[in-house]
Amino acid sequence: VAVGAQSTSLGGSDQFIPNEITAANGTIVSFRFSGIPGNHSVTQSTFATPCQPLAGGLDSGFISGKETKLGVFPTWNYTVTNDQTPIWLFCNQLVPSSHCHEGMVAVINPQVARDENTFEAFQGKAE
Repeated sequence: VAVGAQSTSLGGSDQFIPNEITAANGTIVSFRFSGIPGNHSVTQSTFATPCQPLAGGLDSGFISGKETKLGVFPTWNYTVTNDQTPIWLFCNQLVPSSHCHEGMVAVINPQVARDENTFEAFQGKAE
C-alpha cells in the first residue's frame, strides 16, 4: 500500500493507494512510505471517529517518505490477525493541515463492515 503519493498525482500527496484492502488472516500488509514530500503515519481509528487514534490500536508512528541512496523507500508491515473485523486507518499528520480531514484514510477488510459502514461513508466522516 503506498502511503502518500507524488504531489502531482491524481488526488494529491495525502492518500493511501489503494485505500481499500482485502486481506486474509496471516497476510502481511506492507505500507510503503513513498510520498514526496511527506511525513505520514498508518494509525488505526474507528468508523465513528475516523481522525482519532484508537487506544491500543495499530500505529506506525510518523515515517518520512525519503528514498534511500539505494532507491528504497521506508516500509511498515502489519499482519492481519482477524479478517472478520474491518480495520479503519488514517494518517495522523496535522502539518500543514490534517491529512485525515483531507481524506487520507483507508480500510483493511471493508467487506465485513455493516452495510452502512462503507468506505465512502468513513471517508465522508473524515472530511
